[in-house]
Amino acid sequence: DQQFDHLDPNLVSIFNEEGWFLELEPLPNAIEDVTELKKSGYKVFICTAPARNLKGEINEESISEKFKWIRCWLPNWGNEIVPIKFKDMVCGDIMLDDAPYNLMAWCDKNKDSLGIIIDQPWNQSWKDYPMNCIRAKLSDIVTLVNKFWCFERGKIIYRLDELEEWRK
Repeated sequence: DQQFDHLDPNLVSIFNEEGWFLELEPLPNAIEDVTELKKSGYKVFICTAPARNLKGEINEESISEKFKWIRCWLPNWGNEIVPIKFKDMVCGDIMLDDAPYNLMAWCDKNKDSLGIIIDQPWNQSWKDYPMNCIRAKLSDIVTLVNKFWCFERGKIIYRLDELEEWRK
């Protein structure tokens, strides 16, 4: 996989350490925000990729740890977890991710949907957005979903010029 060519072997080693995912703290307000979206009637799923080594081979234990982590922080979310390496295989109205390569492929296959790159230090250099993709802070997600979701039609609706203000 070309997406692994640039990774620091030490970083990959950390991602594959036993217990690493279990010790992570949620991002500020993330638990409250996804809970608010779900309570508001949106169907929310957590698509999570397993850790992989430098050859791209899956670390099976990482999926187990991610399930345990999600159940710890979101106890009633057992059926909304989708373990998947290729997130572009998931169909939906909105995809949030912090990895540009996931959003590039997903936006290409879901042209009437909205991809949102979650602003993180490691993705600041990415500026080559697909037309249906924007950048946002995690704290903006509830506002964005409420702005662009049309309950009457059951889908995302936006004008391209509306997305421009979010492309920073």
